[in-house]
Parts: sequence; C-alpha cells; structure tokens
Amino acid sequence: LSISPTPLAIEEDVSVFQGMVDTLTIAVKALEARVDEVFSSLAEIKQTMVAWAEEFTTKKSHQETVCVGAADNETCLSKDQIDALVKMLPSPSPSPTSLETAAASAEPEPAVAGTSTEIQESEEASSSASTIEDALLNENTATSSATTQ
Repeated sequence: LSISPTPLAIEEDVSVFQGMVDTLTIAVKALEARVDEVFSSLAEIKQTMVAWAEEFTTKKSHQETVCVGAADNETCLSKDQIDALVKMLPSPSPSPTSLETAAASAEPEPAVAGTSTEIQESEEASSSASTIEDALLNENTATSSATTQ
C-alpha cells in the first residue's frame, strides 16, 4: 500500500510553508531596518567624536607630555622640561615708583635704529634663547640617561 499525498494536502503544506516564509520575510525586513538605524546612529556618533576631537575646552587636563604641531612636525615637552623653562623666565620687575612714572611720562627721545640699548636687548634675547635650548637639551639628556639605567 502506498499512500500518496493528495493535491489538497500538498496545497495545505505549501500554504503553511508560504506563511512561514512570509513571517520570516517580515522579521528579516524589521531586523534590516533596525540594523540601518544602528549604523545611522553610529555614523552620527562618529561625526560628533570627530568634531569634538578637532576642538574642545576644558578647565583642567592631565598629560605626561604636551605636544604641539602636526604629527610630522611637532614639539613635545615633559613636565620637567616645562618646569626648567619656567625657572628660566625672568621674575616680574617691581612696579615703577612715582619718580620713574614721572620720568616715563616725559617726552621720549626719538628711537635711533641700532642704539646700544637695542643691541644689548637683542644680545640678551639671543643669549636667553640659547640658554633655554641648553636647559632643554640637558633635561633630555638627563631623562634619557635615567631611563636607560
């Protein structure tokens, strides 16, 4: 005896399978829409993070090294190097007395290019710049020798 499915039974099976396919299609489309929403949200977050990375303001920040400039042309300083630079800055001069203020308010002499004062100031600035460079160089040497030991 062989039992062969009737056309009605086959039609019912196809109908059941078609219903499952329709349900799965709806579920996949809903899942696809949700995935699209997630990707859209991630793209918005990325844009926000990129904008934030371009510029931000803060009251306080902690770094081991501060670097300024483009990655291929940057200047970086450690806390010790910055402290050395600060120590090299001249201390603020006291406020002028009333006699100095009165003398300063008198008519100034016309500036003559290349006066001894200007030359002296230029030499002092040049000397100060090389002193800063020497201090940084010494600091780098001390730091690198301390890390190699």
